[in-house]
Amino acid sequence: MEAESNQVLVADIKADKIYAEVHNGRVEARNVQANDVFLKCLNGSAVAHNVKVVVSCTVDTLNGTSVLEGEITKGACLEVVCENGMAEVCDKHKADLGRKTNGCAHYAVHCLNGKAVVK
Repeated sequence: MEAESNQVLVADIKADKIYAEVHNGRVEARNVQANDVFLKCLNGSAVAHNVKVVVSCTVDTLNGTSVLEGEITKGACLEVVCENGMAEVCDKHKADLGRKTNGCAHYAVHCLNGKAVVK
């Protein structure tokens, strides 16, 4: 799915791969189970809420806010990077930061300019 503006919402679904990109606005995946999830927003916000993946989940913004919140796959590796801005990770997910686990899910929350948040 790709949109030039406004909002893309992917909710309550099981799928192999989910790719959603919004140029200006908001892209969100809520209550999703998949092998791979990729959410990208150029200007605005990208939000993954209760997303469980087998392989990877990437939440990426160029200018705005990238958010991963709620439940994630147990034993997952978590990567949170904000190049020019702020990165925040709640206490409950700090143990997953930087963990290198073979065969486990990988969650990446990236932001170039703005904020990367894990709640």
